[in-house]
Amino acid sequence: NKLNQRIGVLETELVNLQYTTNDTKDETPPSFYASMTTVIPIQGPHQRIVYDEIKTNNGNGYNESTGIFTVPESGTYVFTWTTFSYVEEYVRLEIVVAGTIFGGTLSDTQETGDADTETGIIVVNAQEGDQVFVRTQLRGPGNGRLYVEFECASTFSGWKIS
Repeated sequence: NKLNQRIGVLETELVNLQYTTNDTKDETPPSFYASMTTVIPIQGPHQRIVYDEIKTNNGNGYNESTGIFTVPESGTYVFTWTTFSYVEEYVRLEIVVAGTIFGGTLSDTQETGDADTETGIIVVNAQEGDQVFVRTQLRGPGNGRLYVEFECASTFSGWKIS
């Protein structure tokens, strides 16, 4: 009788564990992907770049009005940004996480006379509430525009990996 009672308790615990596991499996980790729909001229240093078209925004961390991703939960994240600069122009961007510069790119077509794209990628441990954004660099922000043409556009994305 005691053995049957113990088996019943274990069966109930197993069912509860299955529901808990299924609930966490269905949760989508925070992630976003945004792009530009209009050409943006570079106006100077520390100009925050606003990617105004959201394609994915799981967790609602990205704000298309400000260009800022606010980390919804602590963890390790991957962030990537692509710069599409126009003919005979250059654009220098950097990514900022919680006030610290983590990486930069230079998209330069001045010498080649054609459009150019550059992509940067970082992996960073971020805390809930940290703000992540892309902006022009302090020294030599660029003389050009972030360009949009057909399927080519500047983009910004990120996702939690653990």
